[in-house]
Amino acid sequence: MGGYDPYSASKGCAELLTSSYRRSFFAVNEFGKKHNFILASGRAGNVIGGGDWSVDRLIPDVVKAAAKGETTEIRNPKATRPWQHVLEPVSGYLVLGQKILQGDVSVADGWNFGPANNETLSVQEVLDRAVHIWTHILFETPPQKIFLTKLNYYAWIALSQIQNCTGIRFGIPKKQLSILYFGTKIITRKKN
Repeated sequence: MGGYDPYSASKGCAELLTSSYRRSFFAVNEFGKKHNFILASGRAGNVIGGGDWSVDRLIPDVVKAAAKGETTEIRNPKATRPWQHVLEPVSGYLVLGQKILQGDVSVADGWNFGPANNETLSVQEVLDRAVHIWTHILFETPPQKIFLTKLNYYAWIALSQIQNCTGIRFGIPKKQLSILYFGTKIITRKKN
């Protein structure tokens, strides 16, 4: 648990608080005796998919820029992230909620939904695939702006535990990464 940067550390802090609250007030071994609560936490990172038009998001930013004929500035093309489609963690949250409602105390833990380590992609790999699909995408990386950030996305729980519990395999297979939905959506918005 933890993190090398404030963003990652904040996730660790949230999990520490949740875990201490669970142990103090909703201990698993007291479920059905002293209380009827199962406390679990879930998080997902680097989610892509429809509806994400926030600032500083890789795919929405390059698609919006491409629709305007502009070039996107990329800060760190070598950064590797566990990209996943929004429906994958949503499925995980639903299964987790279902197991809580069924009284399955084995899920009273912290859950970090994401793909396996060998299914991560660098920003550059995502952009290369995006350009292959939509040739209007333009990007550049000014040399003076490249920086490295050490992020730890697998600090809380082994993916195998999530897969064993939920039966869901998370992550976008490298061959299926696509931004067609984003491209279609931004073009549709421009016409309206």
